[in-house]
This record gives sequence, C-alpha cells and structure tokens, in this order.
Amino acid sequence: MSFLAVSLSSLLANAAALFYIPSKPLLEDPVVCLQTTTAVLFIANLVVGLVRYEARQENSSLSAKAATVSLATGATIAGTVVIHTFAILFGAPLIEKFRNTFMFALYVSLLTVFPATCVLRADPDAWLRVFAEHRPTSRAEKSIYFPTIFTIFGAWLGAIVIPLDWDRPWQAWPISCVISAFLGHSLGLVAGTIASYLHVDEDSKKAGKMRSE
Repeated sequence: MSFLAVSLSSLLANAAALFYIPSKPLLEDPVVCLQTTTAVLFIANLVVGLVRYEARQENSSLSAKAATVSLATGATIAGTVVIHTFAILFGAPLIEKFRNTFMFALYVSLLTVFPATCVLRADPDAWLRVFAEHRPTSRAEKSIYFPTIFTIFGAWLGAIVIPLDWDRPWQAWPISCVISAFLGHSLGLVAGTIASYLHVDEDSKKAGKMRSE
C-alpha cells in the first residue's frame, strides 16, 4: 500500500469509527461511542499493520509483520496507561469519570502509539530521534511523525474549552478532546502524506551532489 492509500484508509476508518458506526453518538454517551470506535480502530490498525507498515525491507515476511503488530498492541496498552496518567495530571477527574478518561487515552494511543510502533518498533534511538529531536529521516517515519504530533497537540488543544462557562454538550469530558484529536490526526495524515512524497532520502542527496561535482 502507498502512503496515500494508508493515509486515506486511516482517515476513513477513523471518521467511520467515531461518527458513523457507534450505536450512540459521541455527544450522547462518549464511553459507549468510544468503546465501538476503539474496537474498529484496533481492527483497522491490525489490517494496515499486516499489509503496509514495514520500515525495513528485510523484515517483510508475514511472521515479522505479525510480530511487529503484536509489539504495537503491547505498546498501545502501555501508551494508554501513560496518556491516562498525563490526562489526570492535567486535570481530568481521577475517579468520577475514570472510564471516560481511559477510553479517551485508548483512542489517542491507537491513533499514535500503534502506527508509530509499527514503523519504529522497539528502537529507542529511533523514537528519540523522531519524537524528541523531531528528525524523521525516511518516508515511513514522516508518515507517522506528523499524525502523532498533530493528534497529541489537538487533544491538548481541545481541553482549553472545557472549563469555559458556555454550557455546551461538547464541553463534557472528554468530548472536545476527542474531536480535536480527530481533527489533529486528520491534518497530520495530510501533512505526513505530503512530507512523505516530498521526501528525498540521504542516499539520493549524496548521489545528486556527486553527479553535480
């Protein structure tokens, strides 16, 4: 699958899983909605992970892909715990809306940690370079860097409206954060796809310099 196909599939799956497939709308019951949403996204991630996300050519066998997807699943669970903890530290209810916070954390983790792990695997140097130093160096890395950063920023941005005295239904925790995470992820997919197609790897740059000299 091409980067465009992956991005389009991810965008459609996310939109359908959040707004069309759940039996109850996000505004009515965010927990029930996100239970369906995360289940659909997990299946979609499994399919995309098995079909497409391979950062290294030599590890393209089905067994290697299955191992990568298994690793991504474990990382997603760990990521959910981390995101849940940070949400509480930033003001989310500790006990009262535990399920709301957990489902929000799982949703964000599926959008960010799962695809990032499929590309970067258990390589701490790659994780630090891509997300701490903000230096993705390949098409695959750029395709997951932008959606991850935009999703996290969007989720954080959505929290700004929660304490405002507007009395809107979408201000209830974590609805605005989920919607803004969705919008951030969608924009990130667009940015990641464009960056991937504009990417020129280091070998190509060196070859071009040698020819020009």
